[in-house]
Amino acid sequence: SWWQRGLRNKSSNVLSLEDFKCHLCWKSKEGDGEWLDRENVSILFYACVFARVDVVTEALQLLPVTDKKKRTDWLKHRVRRKGFVNFGIPGGTNALFAAMAWGTPDIVRLLLQHGANPKVEDHNGFDPFMYACYYGRNSNIKLWLKQYKKWDIHRGNRATGANALTLALNQGPQELETVKMLMEAGFDITKCASSGVTNLMAACSNEDADPEVVELLLTAHSCNPNDHARPRGVRWTTIRYCA
Repeated sequence: SWWQRGLRNKSSNVLSLEDFKCHLCWKSKEGDGEWLDRENVSILFYACVFARVDVVTEALQLLPVTDKKKRTDWLKHRVRRKGFVNFGIPGGTNALFAAMAWGTPDIVRLLLQHGANPKVEDHNGFDPFMYACYYGRNSNIKLWLKQYKKWDIHRGNRATGANALTLALNQGPQELETVKMLMEAGFDITKCASSGVTNLMAACSNEDADPEVVELLLTAHSCNPNDHARPRGVRWTTIRYCA
């Protein structure tokens, strides 16, 4: 019950933060504190995953008012470096990542208003915007692009150089609207990952590949079906050569 933390079932009985802590089996006698649980995960992170703005609002009220350093530390607190891989949570993520991946625009807006850093990166170099694209959270993407009109939508992560569009195409069965949204924002379809994987390759290799997405890339955006994976940079050129 602790490991699942009750997040699988979003109980309608949760009416307050106290109810939410009971739902999570939050027990001070077993190492769960006021803000962090026994595994050093914040209550705000859980609240964002739970996607209830009322619970998030109440959790934010726990932030210290007078101690600015403690307030900042609590707000930007990240999960452990190695993450929780079994649950798809990479190291270095915090509440804003959780809000962009599983929350709502109201929750994202609330975190930003309280001082959450939009330019934060996880252990692999992903930013919160990439999380929203990866999980297909179109309402959060729309909010982000409206809030940050000069956001670098082409930046790639450290691991593979994958950008927001490549990540969106790589997973999920219903990414057509996400792709359209990114293209309308001015995304350059020729921008591919450092590994050499093109956006068309990402769309086709997706386990839940959507023919409409592939058709859109081939027709509206003239992706070349004969393009090869050509790695960029010494690191990926060496990896490809050795492979």
